[in-house]
Amino acid sequence: MKGGQFLKMPCVRVLLVLVRVFFVHLPSFAFGDAFPVNGARGGNSQGYNTDGMHPIQAEMLPYVRDMIDHAFGSYIKYAFPKDELCPVSGTGKNTMGGYGWTLIDSLDTLAIAGFHKEFRRHAKWVEEHLTFDIDESVSVFETTIRALGGLLAAHFMYEEGIVPIIPSEHDYNGGFLRLAVDLADRLMPCFDTPTGISYGKVNLRSKSKEMWISRSNTAEVGTMLMEMTVLSRITGDEKYERAARRASEALFAARDSQTELMGNHIHTHTGIWRHGESSVGGNIDSVIEYFIKSHSMSGDIGDWERFERTARAVNRYVRKGGMLLAASMYSGRRLQTSQESLSSFFPGNLVLGGHLHEAVESSWPIHTFFKHFGVLPEIFSLESGEPSWMSHDYIGRPEHIESLYMLYRATRDPTYLLMGKELALAINLPALSCFFFERVHHEWFWT
Repeated sequence: MKGGQFLKMPCVRVLLVLVRVFFVHLPSFAFGDAFPVNGARGGNSQGYNTDGMHPIQAEMLPYVRDMIDHAFGSYIKYAFPKDELCPVSGTGKNTMGGYGWTLIDSLDTLAIAGFHKEFRRHAKWVEEHLTFDIDESVSVFETTIRALGGLLAAHFMYEEGIVPIIPSEHDYNGGFLRLAVDLADRLMPCFDTPTGISYGKVNLRSKSKEMWISRSNTAEVGTMLMEMTVLSRITGDEKYERAARRASEALFAARDSQTELMGNHIHTHTGIWRHGESSVGGNIDSVIEYFIKSHSMSGDIGDWERFERTARAVNRYVRKGGMLLAASMYSGRRLQTSQESLSSFFPGNLVLGGHLHEAVESSWPIHTFFKHFGVLPEIFSLESGEPSWMSHDYIGRPEHIESLYMLYRATRDPTYLLMGKELALAINLPALSCFFFERVHHEWFWT
């Protein structure tokens, strides 16, 4: 392995989505039925409750669980309470304020995978020791999806009975929700703009915005709606959902009137686009994801309409023969002949929106590139058939795995389980270091 490369947070998301693929198997999204017996081992000769599972799921369940055990255990042993683990050196690194970012982002994965005792032990630490009174300017986007989302997910693991409360281990009394409210209140100043389009960074202690940065990328602005909506619904305080929804709607209102495409950077005070390249890749991706998932969660018809119109525009101008490229938001003219790994989420969103044919059509080219390279590089060229320059690495992104999960849930075709198995095996072999999962370098694709 090459030295000096740090594991970035998507690795946690890879493990969470692999858990969904191989642990969650019933027609409903009832996580508990897929747990190992008693939240640990016990049930059959493999030690897991595999009743009703497809054989591929039963085979891969302990494999993925061991991946989680290795990754999370190494983080706790070598890096905690720092934010991230450097997998080659086996040391910790603070990247988001030094509040144990990986721990918060991993709690729901522990719960769903049946590591209930570990969940309770680390949840107790979070409730008793975590503070966001930190003099650090943080990414509102990353803090929302990982820390705020992680706290809310952990709260529901207890509240919904997914993880039983055992007072002798952790007598939970709502601390995750209190921390979530505190964190959201520290982030709320980001929405204080004439347009409602949010700033990208806020200081957690002073709550001051980095006003000198007057543009935000589209994904930053539109990827807070689910977390803020959940927080409003469970606290009764509408301010969180109201602010996030205003930002999301402002983005959609600024789309081009002819193509209905959005650009990838926008001015926070004027609502004028600063960069007119449109895609489903970096800087835009998750706003589309949040349109459909927010509708699925809340039933808001406006979210559905925003997704449908955006998906139609993407299918017309961005999606070419199953590939997900980039186009001018103003003319629809194709700008690139390469695809980003981040774009791999879109087939799963098409499934949620009922566009199954288009989802299948776009998922197969992605998996073909995965098979060709061994893993998915950040950007791969359709013309050369190789990773794009300076974008050779696979950094643990979960998007393709999540799309396969959605396709399997919609079709029950075990082909998608097999594809998920191939991905799990591919990630586990070259990326497994003695400490954690490392980013995979270009050389692994060809040697």
